[in-house]
Formats: sequence, C-alpha cells, structure tokens
Amino acid sequence: MSLNFSTKMSAVTRWFRNPMHILLIIIVVAGIFFRFYGTPERFGFDKDPTRDFFVTTYGVEHTEFPLVGPASGIASFTFGPWYYYQLIFFSILVPIQFAPFYFIPFFSISLIFIMYFIGKELCDEYLGIILSLFAAFSPSVVGPVAGLSNPNLISPHAGLGILIFILFMKKKGSIWLGLIWGIVMGIGINDHYQMIPLLLLPAIYYLLYIKTSLKSLMTFILGLGITFLPLLYFNFHYHWYTLDGIVKFIHSGGSNNYIPNNWHIYLFDFWPKFFGYIFAIPEKISIAVVSLIGVFYLYYFLIRKKKDITIILLLTIFAIVFMLLRYYNAERSFYYFIFIEPILFVVVGFALRMLGNTMIGKVLIGIACLVFFLLSFPKNMEQTKPNHDQRIARTNIRMLENVFPSTNFTIYTCQQKAIERALGVAVLLESNKKLSEDGQKIGFNNSLDNCPLPEISVTTLSKDIYDFHKIPDPILNKYGWYKITPETVYKNTVLWWTPQYEKI
Repeated sequence: MSLNFSTKMSAVTRWFRNPMHILLIIIVVAGIFFRFYGTPERFGFDKDPTRDFFVTTYGVEHTEFPLVGPASGIASFTFGPWYYYQLIFFSILVPIQFAPFYFIPFFSISLIFIMYFIGKELCDEYLGIILSLFAAFSPSVVGPVAGLSNPNLISPHAGLGILIFILFMKKKGSIWLGLIWGIVMGIGINDHYQMIPLLLLPAIYYLLYIKTSLKSLMTFILGLGITFLPLLYFNFHYHWYTLDGIVKFIHSGGSNNYIPNNWHIYLFDFWPKFFGYIFAIPEKISIAVVSLIGVFYLYYFLIRKKKDITIILLLTIFAIVFMLLRYYNAERSFYYFIFIEPILFVVVGFALRMLGNTMIGKVLIGIACLVFFLLSFPKNMEQTKPNHDQRIARTNIRMLENVFPSTNFTIYTCQQKAIERALGVAVLLESNKKLSEDGQKIGFNNSLDNCPLPEISVTTLSKDIYDFHKIPDPILNKYGWYKITPETVYKNTVLWWTPQYEKI
C-alpha cells in the first residue's frame, strides 16, 4: 500500500518538475483571472442574457427541460435546447448567485486544456503551450465569457471536435469515442448552427477510413442523432418550423438585407479585422502576419515536402470554410464565426512551433508569444469593466429600494419595448430573492408614447419608471403592461409553440 502511494507521489512530483506543466498552470491561472475578474458586475444585461437567466431559473425550480432553444436573431427558426440543458444542469450542480452567467466562463476554461491537448497530440507539449496561450488570452475568447448567450459555448465544442478528430487520425479512437464525438458535435450544433461546417471533420475522416472505422461511424451517427431528438420532436409537432425557417433563409440568399461583399472586401477588410479580433493584432499588421503564415506553409509542404496528413486535412477543412464564408450573405458579425477560432489557433500555432527547431526560432516564438500577450492584455482588461446595462439596472434598484425599503417587487414592462431594462432589474431582484408575484408593482417604459398609462393610481418615480400600486393586472394588461417572472419569460421563450400556450 505504501509502495503504491510512494509511486503515485513520485509521478505527481515528476509532473510538477516538467517546466511545460508549470507553464500550463500559470497560463490556466491567468486565463481564470481574465474570465472571472470583475464578475458579476461585468456580466451583460441586454435582452438575451437576462431572458436566458429566467429560462434557466424556471427550469431549475420546476425541473423542466424545454424542447427548443432561443430564436435566431437573423431568421425565423430556433436553435436546439441543449444550450438551456447545460445552463440548467450547471445551475443545479452549482447553486450560486448568477449561476447561469457563471457557466460561460467556467466552460470557457476547458478550452485552455482542450487546446493544450490538441497541440500535444498534433505535435508536442511546446505546441500545446502555444495553443493554450492563445485560448487563455485571445480577446475573442475572453470577451464573450461575460455574455450569457448560446454562441458563447461554441469554441470549447469546436475545440473538442478537433481534438477527437486528431485522436482518430492517430489511431487512438474507438467506437465509444465515436459516440462521444457525435454527442459533442450534436450539442455544439444545437447550441448554434454556425458549428455545422465542422461536420467536415468527421465527414472527411470517415470518407478516408470508412473500411476500418465503420463501427465508430455508426456510434458517431447514434450520438449525433440522440442530441437532435428534442428538436426533432418539436419540429414534428410544429410544422417542421426549424427546417422550414432554414430553407427560407437559404432560399432568400441568407439575408433580406444586402451585405456588401466581394473578394477584395473579403480578403482585405473582413479577414484582417477578424484575424486581428482573434489575435489582438492591428489590422495592417495582421495582413503581413497572414501572408507570412501562408509563405511558411508553402515552404513547409512544397519545398521541405513534409507530409503530415493530419495538419494537411485541418488546413483543407480551413480552406473549405474559408471559401464558404466568402459566399455567406448574412450578417458578418465576428460573433457568428467563433467556431473557426480553434482551427485558426492551430494554423497559427503550428507555424510558430515549426520555427522552434532552431535557437533563433525559439527566440522568435518567445517574442511572438510575448507580443501577443502585451497586445491582448489591455483589450482583455477593457472587457472586464462593469457592464453598462447592468450599471443602469443597479442604479434603478437603488432608487427603488430607497423609495420602498425592505420591500419585494413585481416588475412590469410595456410589451417588448422596454424589455431589456425591465429584465435587468428583474434579474437583480430575483438574484437577491426580492422578485415577487405580489410585491410592489413597478412599470418600466421607454417613452411616454409606448404604452398608455392607466388613469388611476399611477405615480411617476423616475423617467419612465412608474408605481402601479394596487392596479389590478387585468387593467395593466389592457393598457399593454405585462408582468416579468421566471414563468412568463420561460413560457414566452420556449413554450410559444405549444397548443396550450397563452401569452402572459
């Protein structure tokens, strides 16, 4: 027994003696700092995060799991429900204040480890450290962790999908790993459909190795199918709403609004900005960096004639996605291209690592990593500042508590027009157990022209904030005012399609 304990302690000691492991620990700690510093005040309080907070709250309190996810902001379809499942499970396991918000940075930490193992499996620990550094400090990763929204879960799912692809390419896969791969890809696609292009990973692998991987292909399809069962049930009972919306979206060209785009704009405007967004590099410099990386790969494969099939396939997938994005005709917000972050980390990181085979190369790697950290640091610190919408909500809460000390509140909004500010106040009240079904009635409006005020018992507390003391709900509803509770938000968000649904 003591011999086994001694052996285990010796293994732990050896692990900590490895400089790469010490470096990984430092990177992870720094990554944790940038993800959690300034919370909860930095959490976004716009419409999506506050809505999803209440959907999760109601799901936890009533152990309910919806069959649909949030609606798309660019077309008439919904995403799958796995985004809400993850939030609900986490909030049950970690019942802390603002638990749904905290799931995003907690989940984001996993990307640091995922990228480390991608680098280690693809090449060695040196590449793992480079990729983990990107995952820890990239502003495109750090910024979104403050927002409770379904696209913000994509990077870890995409990274895990790539890692499993690499394990299969190295013959470390199994039929069970195929099942996990299908589940990971399915959950990612359910979270946000921008993950769909990464189905190229299993598609290319199974096309190349179908004879030796038929069983794992079957389990992959099983895992993928399992994740889509809730969404399939919803579509079967609601006129194939998701499929119909996606078809109409594609048929319309991707967007009802014209999106200016051509090869010149795509190459010299979109990509330099997107690359700079991920690696914190100024736009003009990013053009030079991308050009140098391209030159490196031409030299690596054409002159040195390297035949690393895994990196070749990853570059091929990147090239296909690159071409697809050129003809993508909807909103080109960087927020909708998070799925490509892990591949870009690999493309840039692998090029850097190959330079490290000489002493000069090692120095260049060190300088590049240091410059990346110095450029990303101020941007990341900027993203840790308190959220503007939340500051306004907290100011409103202080005003209400000064007027009505030691009181619970019931919050009303003028239809959908004042929903963001009202939801933000309601989230803070719910987090402090002061949101009630029968508390002091407070209405939030955007302007006097939105919803008419009831003609009785209305007191103006502040600009567009009203005291609806003792006014019955039927009268408030008649004038367009609706109560905000976890139940009403939950039903309006995920039960709108059910026969028994009634807007409340």
